[in-house]
Amino acid sequence: MTASDPVPINILEVDRSAVAENMRSVRRLVGPDRTIFAVVKADAYGFGAEALAPTLLANGADALGVEDLALGLRLRRRGVQATILVYPCTLPNAAEVMVGASLTPVVDDWGWIDALSVASERVPCELFVQIDVARQGSGVPLDEVISLLKAASAMPRLFVRGLCAHTPSGADPEESKEQLRLFNDIVAGAASAGIDIPTKLLAASPLVMGHPETYLNAVDPGRMLYGIAATGESPVPLRPALKSLKTRLVSVKSVAHPSEGGRSVQRRIGLIPLGAADGLKHLGIEKVLVRGQEVRLAGRPSLEHSRLDLSELPSAAVGDEVALVGAQGAREISTAEICSKCGFEPAEFGTLIGKRVTRIYI
Repeated sequence: MTASDPVPINILEVDRSAVAENMRSVRRLVGPDRTIFAVVKADAYGFGAEALAPTLLANGADALGVEDLALGLRLRRRGVQATILVYPCTLPNAAEVMVGASLTPVVDDWGWIDALSVASERVPCELFVQIDVARQGSGVPLDEVISLLKAASAMPRLFVRGLCAHTPSGADPEESKEQLRLFNDIVAGAASAGIDIPTKLLAASPLVMGHPETYLNAVDPGRMLYGIAATGESPVPLRPALKSLKTRLVSVKSVAHPSEGGRSVQRRIGLIPLGAADGLKHLGIEKVLVRGQEVRLAGRPSLEHSRLDLSELPSAAVGDEVALVGAQGAREISTAEICSKCGFEPAEFGTLIGKRVTRIYI
């Protein structure tokens, strides 16, 4: 936002100091010698990757991880020079663009080897190989990994810098132990074939928080950097990045509504410029805070706005702050409360808040 921009009404307050503190906590947890790839996928879980990437790199991260080539390119244009892993969510025809921007592709099938061998004719290319230790179709099948590593290593301008895996959250301890064993078996098989794997990356947030034996020599935490963890899940204190989601009343009017018996009833209806386009329908928000009091939505959100029933709050006026998430006065609406009611994961919350909502960093 610049001085010439209009003052935003719809605001998602992001606590930058919390992200910095969480990053430092992860560094202390995994130690000084392991490489940390701070994951900023899904636009840093909806909180703004371009704004938060420098914060993460300044507070203990060595590199970044993204799922979107376009995001990787935006970070490069913003001046981020650190290694950026691009997880396999794009097609091999993007190889030349990726290599040209010095992004590090995470390869999950043979098509990438062919495409990168061509793209690297002008610029050498470092890559990671993702292996499917969870047997969920996310990565190179285990029985093909060594052959693919041999093929990549035979290319004169391709350099395999690491192995990684996508380990799903919710795995029980035995599953995590088995995934670690399979990963180590591949590393050993590569060594037997004369292929050195400099970076061994297995542990994302669930493993970082609960299974230190999986740290190997690199980790790629994601949601925990933004303070997203179940109660008791993290061995280190984490602070939520999401401070508040708020807007303001842009209209307050008395409206006559028909009731039983033909008589009309006056209701005070307030309008806020947040609606389905901003994620309110997906978030399932039914109540907000105005002047420290709970107020319910009047009907379903429209695309661009929502209506509030202010009949029990006669003091409410145009310009009043409306808190959808966060504290106001002595009351608070938490993301955990909303997620529990609607049945989605807390890690999804920020991603559901639309781009019409300005991210403000405090």
